[in-house]
Amino acid sequence: MLEHINSSERLSAGLKALPDKIISFASTQATWRFFGNESVSLSVLQEPLTAAAHEGIASHCSQYALCKHDWSHLNYKNLNKTDTYAITHQTDVGYDLKTSLIVSAQNGQPLAPVGQRLVSAGGIYFTYGEAKSNLPINGHLDEVSDCITYLEGQGLSKPLVHLIDRQRDSAGHIRRCEVAGCLWLVRVKDNPKVEHESHCPNADL
Repeated sequence: MLEHINSSERLSAGLKALPDKIISFASTQATWRFFGNESVSLSVLQEPLTAAAHEGIASHCSQYALCKHDWSHLNYKNLNKTDTYAITHQTDVGYDLKTSLIVSAQNGQPLAPVGQRLVSAGGIYFTYGEAKSNLPINGHLDEVSDCITYLEGQGLSKPLVHLIDRQRDSAGHIRRCEVAGCLWLVRVKDNPKVEHESHCPNADL
């Protein structure tokens, strides 16, 4: 733990092996043993980050806190990784990671990640709710809606405004946020249409 106590910028990389007599592989082994400990759940690891979000929102946000939701493909073709899967096609091999990050509404500085989901061939791993599930993989929009519901119930001191890119351009999921009273901002196409009872009007929304 001591080797990771150091001063760094908010946007710098996270855990790293520091210059020492200990080689990088030893640090990697120690990290693997820590994260491989079944008594250390993802929800427990998330607790200090959630506490940091509460503290950061209280001290750095005046009226609202911004929560950015986005997805990343972690592409690995290393044969030693046996739990990767074809994310979108056979050559797009790796993991699918979704992160929800609280940032300051004053200056955009990151405060804390408050929700993550990693999809692998072995299952789905959450930092909230059920830690691992072998259920069928839900779509991105269903999962982020569940995450928003979870975050809205965390008793944060300022209202959250959920920021999502054009992938969230879905009338059904936007309505779900509206019904729940959530605040949101989504980048949408300039000519969206909605089909209702098998009828799609020509008029734009």
